[in-house]
Amino acid sequence: MSATEGHGPGLFRLGRVWPFPSIYPDWRTPVTQDVLLMGWVAAFFALLLPFYLVIPASNDKLSRAIRVTLFLLLGLSIMLCNFGQDWEVGFIRTRTQYKAGTADHIEADIGVKLGLRSVNITLKGKPQNESTTLAGETINYNERFTWAWAQGRSGFGPYAGQIQRDFRAAQQRGSPYPILWVAEYFTFDGEGIRFGRHYRTAGWYSHIALWAAFPTWVMTVLLFKMVVRYAALALVLIGILLVIPVLIWYSYRNPIELQIPFEDGILKTSFGWCFYLALVVGIACIVIGSVLFRLSLGDFEAKLTDFFGNNPWKLSEEVDYNVTGIGTRRGRERSVSMIEMERINTSATRFSPGLPLSPRSHGGDSRLTSSGSFSSRGFVKDSPTLLFRLIRQTVPPLPARISLLATMIRTSVMTFSRKALELRRTDTQNNR
Repeated sequence: MSATEGHGPGLFRLGRVWPFPSIYPDWRTPVTQDVLLMGWVAAFFALLLPFYLVIPASNDKLSRAIRVTLFLLLGLSIMLCNFGQDWEVGFIRTRTQYKAGTADHIEADIGVKLGLRSVNITLKGKPQNESTTLAGETINYNERFTWAWAQGRSGFGPYAGQIQRDFRAAQQRGSPYPILWVAEYFTFDGEGIRFGRHYRTAGWYSHIALWAAFPTWVMTVLLFKMVVRYAALALVLIGILLVIPVLIWYSYRNPIELQIPFEDGILKTSFGWCFYLALVVGIACIVIGSVLFRLSLGDFEAKLTDFFGNNPWKLSEEVDYNVTGIGTRRGRERSVSMIEMERINTSATRFSPGLPLSPRSHGGDSRLTSSGSFSSRGFVKDSPTLLFRLIRQTVPPLPARISLLATMIRTSVMTFSRKALELRRTDTQNNR
């Protein structure tokens, strides 16, 4: 058999000389985008696209499009701040050694990006002298060193922290010298040099607050379809949960400024777009939520609810609410409480047929006017009475509960007596 003739059956011997599997060399390419971050962006836009397809069939196209876009962008902002790698960034262009143990130098662009969970180090450059051994080599690296989440023991052993183990693995791979030089600053933990410890702690508490903001955002979206006032308070809570990570990162990230010296300068870091996105969105949520809460108690209820759709203030067409005291603060509070209590009554009716559907069915209620409509006068004082009435009509009365308990006890005693009698008869038969 000639050296060019393949081995194996059929097409599997095409291009083969020896009967072994094909082994292809590694194709190393630099990382250009954060896959996880792009995944979150794609997920939220995948939700936004179907809404845009449905919106032309609705009546209020513009307001619905604005609401859906703002709500989804708010949720996307929370996740981008949580998983983004640009809470703190640094960049320097310098002349540096390429690899340890060699005399070759390169002109390099070195970048550092700090996130809540890791530090990302990039290196791009070209050799200073094309006649060296680096001629034709592509210098484009992107390495990530994570610290999630335990500090671990000192050193680089199997029980050390994650960033120490990643650093040791990078050394064994032969990563370029500038990347190792930057990463080494986050592995020290003593003598006042504890950059990794402080960034890890700040990222831990910041990511907890951001994860708490995500379910609050889901709850806010649901509340805006029910009660605008509570949704406004939830929006303020989202803003607080977004501002808290900013304060934590600013105050605890490191008491000593991170400065990494190179031949042509010092690499320093500054706050990135994730930091400012969390700050701006958090302040905006607090301001907008406060304004919406204030408006929900004032004369702008109709305009506000017309914009948010499914008017939560207009609960029943039969009820003619008398809100003549709407001009005063006390009158506004009474009208909102009255409307929310009517919503509780209407919602409970769907699950319990015995509850009244409208205030007209309360009979001789002192809160009803001669025309059968609600009067806001004295509603705050009568709210506990109405709530007690709702609970009393939902829960069985005391005599019914006592009768039910007696029936359960009687049934248990009879069952136990019957079982005991059967057991006695069985023992008597066995003794015979």
